[in-house]
Amino acid sequence: MEYIEASLIGIIFSFVIFYGIVKKVNIYHVFIQGAVEGLKLSYRVFPPILAMILAYKVFSDSRLLGFITKVLTPMFLKLNFPPQLLPLIIIKPLSGSGSLGVFTEILKNAGPDSRIGIMAALIMGSTETIFYTLTVYIGGIKAKKSRHAIIAAVFTELIAVVITLFYCNIMLY
Repeated sequence: MEYIEASLIGIIFSFVIFYGIVKKVNIYHVFIQGAVEGLKLSYRVFPPILAMILAYKVFSDSRLLGFITKVLTPMFLKLNFPPQLLPLIIIKPLSGSGSLGVFTEILKNAGPDSRIGIMAALIMGSTETIFYTLTVYIGGIKAKKSRHAIIAAVFTELIAVVITLFYCNIMLY
């Protein structure tokens, strides 16, 4: 069984080639066409991704995150929501790797079985790097009107955080 698992990619690759030969498809030509389309897509998607990375870097290197956390902490304390999660909530829509670093730090400080650790895990699992994802998809299809997609994604992100708060306040402590 281990041999089959280790050979799965080769088996799939061989099947595709065999299927192409049976259907009399010029496999090499189709592969080259796909590679060219992939490069065109990369060319279209690169500028929005670069802009997103630059925006995240400016945001993370400035002291804006600390300021936003400081301003929102009193409101979060009134809602019985740990303010330690604020950086994760703010960074997660922007950067997957950045949010993973914040998440790791939360687990290191609070522990994975703590209320804060469980809430952080729920937020990580139920939210998305929406701005990066939308940048790739919207840039890939050359969409001009993306306002509604962004609004829906941000709304969904907020709902995930609210449900996490609600669930943890009822079920955990």
